[in-house]
Amino acid sequence: MKRTGIDVDKFDYLLRDCYHFGITCTLNWRRLIHMMRVVEKDGELRIAIRDKERDNVFNLFYLRMHLRRIAYQHPTCSAIDLMVKDVLTLSNNILHPTKTLSDSINDMIFYLSLTDYILDMIANLNIWLGESPQRSEAQKIIDRIYRRKLYTLVGETPPSNDKYLESTDDIISEISGEDNTLRETLCVAYLDLKFW
Repeated sequence: MKRTGIDVDKFDYLLRDCYHFGITCTLNWRRLIHMMRVVEKDGELRIAIRDKERDNVFNLFYLRMHLRRIAYQHPTCSAIDLMVKDVLTLSNNILHPTKTLSDSINDMIFYLSLTDYILDMIANLNIWLGESPQRSEAQKIIDRIYRRKLYTLVGETPPSNDKYLESTDDIISEISGEDNTLRETLCVAYLDLKFW
């Protein structure tokens, strides 16, 4: 049972991502692991961390929040995520004669063939299969990604409690008004930047 959210997987991806993003990593994971002990409490074994390591634990969660803000949920990353999602949705049934991309969840061999190369494959499908409107639209989006003509962030706001209760359609209607063309191009994304 996970109680704290502290695990070696988190250490691994924080260290890896700090290295690749060129961010100084403030987490002293070796010391944190050294200061952990297995203790018994209420008949259960638990991993306990010394109280003098509270700053190191704070750094762990702060670093995670910082990376989420500047990298994982950065507006550019979010725009590319949405664009790739649109490409894959448009290409759902054009890559394989009898299967759809969404079927790949049940076919491990097909699933394993879906690598990062899939965008290049969709971009060049006209060479093998001729043109189709769905494929053409997907290829236009891929071209926009390569040219960095990304979806545009039109605004962001910290949500109040009642904003979470609104449906996505209500938020889009509030922004677009009566403009149906604008309504079709808007996407609402909820980003959760909790500290823990």
